[in-house]
Amino acid sequence: MSDIDERFERIERALDSIEEEIALAERDLKWGSILLFMALSVLLVLMVFLL
Repeated sequence: MSDIDERFERIERALDSIEEEIALAERDLKWGSILLFMALSVLLVLMVFLL
């Protein structure tokens, strides 16, 4: 039984680390999309002024 418990413990630790990685990726994606929107807005304004 202890072998099965040990495997479940390892799986639980792996899932915890995966959840942490997903949370970090979601945060980075949010900031990346904000920066992309800002960059596209600046490009749009520049195109309007140059045309």
